[in-house]
Amino acid sequence: MNLFLRDVRHGVARALRKRPTRILLVWAPLGIGLLMGGVFLPRRAPGDLPVAVWDQDGSAASRRLLCDLAANQAFRIAAVVTDMDEGRRLMAGGRVRGFFIVPRGYARALARRDQAQVICYQDFTALLAGRTLSKNLYKLEASLQTRYLARTFQDLGMQPSATDFFATPLTVSYRKLFNPSLEYTQFLLPGILTATLFQVLVVIAGIFFYGPAGTLAGEGPLGRWLAVRTATFLLLSLLPFLVTSGLLFPLFGLATGPFWKLLIVFLPFALATLGLGLFLAALTRNPVITTELMIILGAAGFTFSGFTWPRAMFVPVVDWFAAAVPLTFLLEESSKVWYATGFAVNLLPLLVQATAYFALATVLLRFRRPLAPAGGAQ
Repeated sequence: MNLFLRDVRHGVARALRKRPTRILLVWAPLGIGLLMGGVFLPRRAPGDLPVAVWDQDGSAASRRLLCDLAANQAFRIAAVVTDMDEGRRLMAGGRVRGFFIVPRGYARALARRDQAQVICYQDFTALLAGRTLSKNLYKLEASLQTRYLARTFQDLGMQPSATDFFATPLTVSYRKLFNPSLEYTQFLLPGILTATLFQVLVVIAGIFFYGPAGTLAGEGPLGRWLAVRTATFLLLSLLPFLVTSGLLFPLFGLATGPFWKLLIVFLPFALATLGLGLFLAALTRNPVITTELMIILGAAGFTFSGFTWPRAMFVPVVDWFAAAVPLTFLLEESSKVWYATGFAVNLLPLLVQATAYFALATVLLRFRRPLAPAGGAQ
């Protein structure tokens, strides 16, 4: 046991003496995490979107409509135009995200109690900005409908309270259950930080078993070599985990839940990620190919994890791929801890992944071709 602990300690010290390893374990997750936090947190939802307006009607009613538009915090009237071509040029040049037109006859239609129409051209090349613009236009539309409905009821001598029923006879009361915030940007940031952690670990796991000569290197019996390398990797993986969960999550005010529960989820995940790296290393016997495959898995893992798009929407082949990537189950189980759902954490999928990958790798290491001699070991 003392010899095993000594080898693990030497392995950790040897890895940390290498600058690239320190960059991957500490500075990469810290730098990328700060960058992502800077993108999402200062303004969690796009606002103050520049729009152009063309008031063809020029009436008091149209001017009031544009005042209501300007009062919405999602919009900023950046240009007042006098023809269609000017508005299209502004949108094509990216200077405005929307082009709002009040047609002639707007006030006259309202006076006759006819349906009045306004026109809005939208730019959906930026998804979040376009979605924010549409959502707030719907709010403005509903507000104006309620206002004019109330005025009509008042003119007819009806009770103002009838406005609520005729405008919205049925409402849905939305309640938050687990996620403390329904803002999609704050929801995405924990997933992005965790995906960054996965990408760091898959890169290291892809090259962790190779020696300086680019061959799989073993010292002594296969079982002991695997045990030493596994323990070394698990200890090293705690550094990016502490940077992500212990530093970045509290820094950005994100829900974390009990730290020890996150650690219980993380350790099987790190083990499964290492097993995946060992399996690909034993399969390819080429450090470049192994690293490239792990990077591809790391990049695609978040997309297919079910965190943003439900796995129920995937075709079976894609769902099987998602089930083979450790990040999928890390996000599922971590969400239970982050949002204090009270659901029991299920470590079985991660443990099954780790067992399967290590078993397949061991078979390949034993029966394909021998490991490199001890002289080539790290």
